[in-house]
Amino acid sequence: MSDPVPPSEPAAGLEGRSDRPRSPAREWLVILAIVIVGLSLRLQFLSDWAAVPSFWSLWGDELNFHQTAQALIDPAQNAPPFLYQPLYAFYLAGVYSLIGVDPAGAHHLQLLWAALTILLAALLGREMAGRWGGRIAALLAAGYGPLIFLEGSLLDPAINLPLLSLSLLFLLQSERGGFAWRLPLSGLAAGLVTMGRPNFAFCLPVAALWIWRRAWPRRRRLAGLALAAAGIWLGLAPAWIHNLRRGEASLPVSSAGGISFYIGNNPQATGLYHVPKGERIDAGSHEAYRRSLRLLAEKAEGRPLDESEVSGYWFGQGLRFWKEHPLSALRLAALKLLWAVNREEAPIHHPFLFGREVSGLLRWLIGFGVVFPFALLGAALGRPRDSRVWLLAGCAAAYLATLVLFYVADRYRILLMPMLWPLAARGMLALGDRLRLGWRAAAGSLALLGGASLLAQLPLMSEAQQKNSIASSYNLQGKIEGDVGHLDRAERYFRLAIAHSAPGTGSLARSNLGRLYELRGDEKEAERWYREAVEINPESRQALQRLAALSERRGDIGAALRWWEHLAEVSADDSTAQKQIARLRALSSEAPPP
Repeated sequence: MSDPVPPSEPAAGLEGRSDRPRSPAREWLVILAIVIVGLSLRLQFLSDWAAVPSFWSLWGDELNFHQTAQALIDPAQNAPPFLYQPLYAFYLAGVYSLIGVDPAGAHHLQLLWAALTILLAALLGREMAGRWGGRIAALLAAGYGPLIFLEGSLLDPAINLPLLSLSLLFLLQSERGGFAWRLPLSGLAAGLVTMGRPNFAFCLPVAALWIWRRAWPRRRRLAGLALAAAGIWLGLAPAWIHNLRRGEASLPVSSAGGISFYIGNNPQATGLYHVPKGERIDAGSHEAYRRSLRLLAEKAEGRPLDESEVSGYWFGQGLRFWKEHPLSALRLAALKLLWAVNREEAPIHHPFLFGREVSGLLRWLIGFGVVFPFALLGAALGRPRDSRVWLLAGCAAAYLATLVLFYVADRYRILLMPMLWPLAARGMLALGDRLRLGWRAAAGSLALLGGASLLAQLPLMSEAQQKNSIASSYNLQGKIEGDVGHLDRAERYFRLAIAHSAPGTGSLARSNLGRLYELRGDEKEAERWYREAVEINPESRQALQRLAALSERRGDIGAALRWWEHLAEVSADDSTAQKQIARLRALSSEAPPP
């Protein structure tokens, strides 16, 4: 086992680089300057992002975190067991308890977390590659475009990344001393990260193996594992206690793992987030989503299910795909691996592509396609016994495997960065050392870097996918404007969404535009847009409901019945449709013959 290297010394494998100790005050000033640059970039992006309606109106996962936080601080709401990762909801509940229910204030606090992320990247970089490693890692974190974009929303990466960085830093530093307090704190931070991103649990065995391989007496290693495990359980305790109080003792974090596995492993899967068609899953809201998942699982099993059993059912459906279509599943896994290392950001909330439409700044910032090749180089050039390299590389590989196991999304992949930034800094410095020795000495490194860069640049996202990502965001802006009565602005956004949609897509924007015309009293134009929406997507629930209502309004009970029957066929929860069908049939039987 190689001896640990102090932060002020060059990392192993960078023998050609001079990294003489400098004034600590001067070095902190350099890091502070980088933090200020990072915050300046974030403020510039936020000033651009604040121009779109969605910045001021919570939606999707942001709204879910916000509502869950409110339920946590109001016992009367009796928040249910967690479907989604609860760390950020607990965090928002704490913020709201201190400053009131103020999403804007929570946005501002995330700048402090951003500064902490950059600082911790610098400290991890110093652990890996000395003074210059710290500077480069801090610069990568300060100018990493996808993180700046995600920090502009009330989403979990804002706190997951600094917590993971802190856990890794304490773990690495425990080798030099203070393990009795550093390992519990490392475990606590890792437990919190697992509560915020449950698939991070796959990285915990790597950390446990790293502790076990320390050059410590056996009792010390066992004590270290016990201290780290105690910290992890303490970090997970809030979620488990919450679920336990609601009768879900077998649910330590959340119950979305099953459906997440099925989304990534089904005959329609693409490796990215999608709602499988034909399953009658209602993704209209988080509550509708949860209800439809339960109803479908209980119908298939023929009995009531608790949350963990619902999750188990969807896990089983994903495993069934592997059993029945093993070759397709393997090809899909390979595609997910390519997506996991691709330069494009696969959206699950606001698309990064739309962020670049709004703020040109994002076009010029660092992306995954730059960091990944250098990180791979930094891992490859590490000495085999360099424990720091294999800890970060091992954690990154374990987490990457979870993306292949489930599916790839920007908000999930971002958790790789605390491991990749220090490795990339190490790779850049090592390449510089080899280039100083001559092109022959650097040939292998350049070949690896070039190959990884080409892999990251593969054009996986089609033009249609890019168009639809941007179109979905324009549609969202229109919905937000329409909900507050700004119909002219809403129409402009809906038409932009339709214009950006790829051929054969854009059902939701058309349905929303139809609703807008209906509100204006133009039922003929409304029906035209509703029909177009249903032609594109026969499961368009809003369009089907509105077509039924329009048909009934003009006295065509037969047409209204057909629309409701169509809706019942595509809905997991068809109770509303069945009530309307029964009502209309009663009206039809009471009507006098012509």
